[in-house]
Amino acid sequence: MIDSTDLKDIFNYVKDAWSDEELFHERLETCKGCEQYAEKVMTCKECLCWIPIKLHIKAAKCPFDKWER
Repeated sequence: MIDSTDLKDIFNYVKDAWSDEELFHERLETCKGCEQYAEKVMTCKECLCWIPIKLHIKAAKCPFDKWER
C-alpha cells in the first residue's frame, strides 16, 4: 500500500524531472525553427518523438544538440 509519504516522494521526483514553462517554450521555439520538425503531427523526423511530451522532460536531449539546456 502507498502511504502519503510515498506519494509526496513520487510527486517531488516527477516535479523535479519536469521542465518549467520557460524551458518548454525555449525548446519549442528551437524545434519550430528546425528542418526536422513536422509541425502538423508535432514530431521530430529524426528521433520520432512527440514534441509536446519530450519538451516537458528536463533530461531529454535534442538529437542535434540544439537545446542549450
